[in-house]
Order: sequence, then structure tokens, then C-alpha cells
Amino acid sequence: MERIIIFSHYTEIPGPSHKWLSFLQRKKYDVDYIFHPLIPAGRLTSEIKMKDKKLNFKIWQPLQFMLEGIISLIICRLNANNAPYDLAVCFDPFSFFNAYIYKSFYPLRKVVYYNIDYSKKRYGNILLELIYQRLNLFAYLHCDYFFAITSGFRKDLDPDNRLKKKEKCFLVSHTVRPRVPKKSPKIRNSLIYCGTLSGAVNFDDLFTALNKLNKEGIPFIFDIYGKDGQERQLKKKISEYSLARYIRLKGITDYENLVDKILPSFMIGVCPYVTKTPLLSSDYLFQADNLTTKMVDYISRGLPLISTFPYRNLKILEKNKFGFIVENDNGWYNALKIFFSDTSLYRLYSDNALKYSKRFDEEKVIGSLMRQILNHQ
Repeated sequence: MERIIIFSHYTEIPGPSHKWLSFLQRKKYDVDYIFHPLIPAGRLTSEIKMKDKKLNFKIWQPLQFMLEGIISLIICRLNANNAPYDLAVCFDPFSFFNAYIYKSFYPLRKVVYYNIDYSKKRYGNILLELIYQRLNLFAYLHCDYFFAITSGFRKDLDPDNRLKKKEKCFLVSHTVRPRVPKKSPKIRNSLIYCGTLSGAVNFDDLFTALNKLNKEGIPFIFDIYGKDGQERQLKKKISEYSLARYIRLKGITDYENLVDKILPSFMIGVCPYVTKTPLLSSDYLFQADNLTTKMVDYISRGLPLISTFPYRNLKILEKNKFGFIVENDNGWYNALKIFFSDTSLYRLYSDNALKYSKRFDEEKVIGSLMRQILNHQ
């Protein structure tokens, strides 16, 4: 049985590293992991799993990024056996750097650097931007295999494709565990958002549209799952629009519970992304080549999409008839009203969403990659 270790930073919203971990565990790989909080100041702890042992601990936040690699190495050396890992998968450049240190003391036969959300502008700070891009390039040069969600990484950092052999690089997609939704009743006129509540989203136009529907006496329910500092502002806006009866802030839930129990009971998945990069915010959203991870989760459970238009490839929603692109509050209003009132069209878009989601099947994406990498000499 192949031994695999995952290095990643994480937030309270489960991401690709958690999906990979879940898939590999279900496929009976021998998987360990080292997770550290992406935001040191939060409540999240570092978590290490070695064999049958799990350890959670908190590193003093001003020094977390400086010390996490060394502390993790010490803990692993005390708890791991001598068998080498066949594969290490690192989900961000800082995690790769930790794995690189780890490899100096402990055998890792193959190391993958998986770049999930490449950004040209990440922190709004020149020094931090330089460090981030240098770490990205370091990881790219020293990994055995390179995975990327977006093509922008290689276009910017290796435009002539000279630094890494083509056969060592893979453009991959987000993934989802397929499931045939049971014919359970959906909540009438319901919509859902699940994901970060950071500066990457703006609910103003959507709230304006919902307020208009409310004034027309059209019932609806809107649940928002997520957490990232905007909860207080959202509550204030919901109150200003007099929508507190219809919009519920649900916080965070377990990923399996979300995709297998909650999403199938809703009608529409919404993505109110910002369409311009705020001055000091990351621009990772605008580098995307395909659907975002929350979109993939939505359509895998038969939810048509309504989204703003942060990047041109989102035209696939309307081209494949499983969603609408909107530009303003009138766009939100019209799209919602169509889905609420036209049952036949809704069923068509729901069926199309399920069909399109099959290309993100984790077995096709992760399973195929694992077979190629582990069998490649």
C-alpha cells in the first residue's frame, strides 16, 4: 500500500486538500497529513496525523509561519516510522517549503506542488508579493510534479515552458464526489451560498433583487454558509433591506453534510463574486480557467447557477444551459424570477448541471493523476 502525506494550510471552509484527503482515505491509501492555519490569528489549530496518532497544537501567531515547519518536523520525527512516503502533495508554496525541509531529514520519494489559487497580486504589499512569488517559483522548480488549477501560473512564471518538462506538469480541475441526488423535495424558491465571506463576494445587488421580489409578494428562502469576517456587515445589510425573515446566516458546516444533505434540498446555487479587484485584495479569482470549487459542488447536486461575471470562461454556464450570468440587480431579479416561475426550464437546467458535473468526478481527476504519478518512474 502506497504511503502518502499531505502538506497544506487551511481555513474553516474545507478546500481541495480536504477533498483529496477524503478521497485517498476512502481508496484505502495510507495517508498522513500536516495542516496549519492559513490565518494564524484565528481559532484554528495546527493538526498533524502520523499513523494512528493525531496531534493538535497552536503556534504563537506572530511566529507561526517561521516555526511551523521546524515544529512539524520535530513532531513527525518523534512519531513516524522509518518507512518512506511514496508521495507528498503540497497545496500551497509555504507548505511546499515545509515539505522541502522535511525531505532533507525524512524520505519523500516524489513531491507534488499543487497550486490552487495563483495570484498576480496577493497581499497588496510589495515585500510580501515578492516573497510569495519567489516561493511559488522555488516550489515549481524543485517539485517532482506540478499541478495547477489555472494556466496563469506557468504563463507568468515560466512563459517559455523551459523550467519544467511538459510531462511533469498537469492542468487539473476542481473535484467532487459524484452522487445521484434522491428525489427529495426541494425547498420552494430557495437559493444557497456556501463559501468564503471575504472581499471576493458582494451581496448588494442580490439583496436588492430579493428585496424587489419580496415587495412583489414572491416568497423565497436564502441560506448563507460561510465565515470570514463579514458576518456583522451582512447582518446589517439584511436588516436594512428588511429581509431578516428570508435570509439566514448559517455559519459553517461539515463538507459532507453540506453536499450530501443540505445542497440537494435547495433549488439554486448563487455566486455573487466581485467583478473588479479591490485595491488591497488578492486577484486569484480573476485568474480562473474553469468553474470555481463552490460552483462544482452546486452543480454536482443538481443546482443550476446564477453568477456574476469575474472572468470570461464563465460563459460556459449559459453555453451549456446550466446557469445564468448577471451583471446587476436587474439581472439577479430576472434570473431568479425565471427559475422560480418556469418549472420546465428549471428542470432542464438542473439536469444539465448534473451532466456537466461528471467531468469533475474525483475518480476521473484525482484517481487518474494518482495512477500516473505513482506508476511513473
